Amino acid sequence: SAVKITPSAIESTNSSSSIKIAAAGIDVACTATGKFSPSGVELKNGAQSVNLSAANVSINNGALEVM
Repeated sequence: SAVKITPSAIESTNSSSSIKIAAAGIDVACTATGKFSPSGVELKNGAQSVNLSAANVSINNGALEVM
């Protein structure tokens, strides 16, 4: 595994997963992925997804949406 520290972010990776922490948000990747940013939260596992924003919640690319 490796850790990379730069003025703009901290990244840690190994053969099957990674995490990046930056001012723009936090990205986590493994079998499932998660992105946390000022615009919202996105969680994915294969074709399934959940997107959360201040205005709505979307499941599986709009298959179910709550505003």
